[in-house]
Amino acid sequence: NVPPLYASDGTVRLVYGFKDIAEKGDFLLHGFDAAEAVVGGGRGKRSRKRAARQLTNGKGKNVRFELAAGSRGALMLHNVFLEDDFSITITVHIVRATNRSDLVFFVGQGGARFGSQPVVKRGSSFKPVSKSAVDRTAFADGGQAKVELVGKDGVLTTKINGVAISTTNNLRGKLDGQFGLYVRDMVVQVHGLEIKGRVDAKKMKLPQD
Repeated sequence: NVPPLYASDGTVRLVYGFKDIAEKGDFLLHGFDAAEAVVGGGRGKRSRKRAARQLTNGKGKNVRFELAAGSRGALMLHNVFLEDDFSITITVHIVRATNRSDLVFFVGQGGARFGSQPVVKRGSSFKPVSKSAVDRTAFADGGQAKVELVGKDGVLTTKINGVAISTTNNLRGKLDGQFGLYVRDMVVQVHGLEIKGRVDAKKMKLPQD
């Protein structure tokens, strides 16, 4: 539900500002207590109503996509399957969290917990694949964090706010698939998302211009 931007190397770039209510249709949402547009940092009915009016009017100013998940955890999956190299850039801020909260950014079966600790999906959970510790500093006190995941030749590199955080080659063969978020015991707002990579044509075809 966003216009695909094709490059000469066969990759596609998808940019989400969450200013259009139709963009939500590109994601599978499973297990969330709430997944809705809000204005600014507000969470009440007034914030939701203002967001709905702005989206209906095609303005979408200061609208954010808010995800609320309980202790069982929840998944947001993009509907496009990626293969080979990719880059993901997502800007989020945490509205509410506890010491049991979890936030994993991933592609396929591999990703990074809070953008810092490389992990692999095993069953219904994510397990560390290196000795890197989880660093939540960028998310403290409601800070806005831009998280980047770059997969190249089977190596996953992560950055937070432009600073390199982790690199691992322990996820080779695990990085083909859908981009997603795993959220547990947390309320998080997504400000924007950019996905760039090669689409697995056997599983998904984007409309051509």
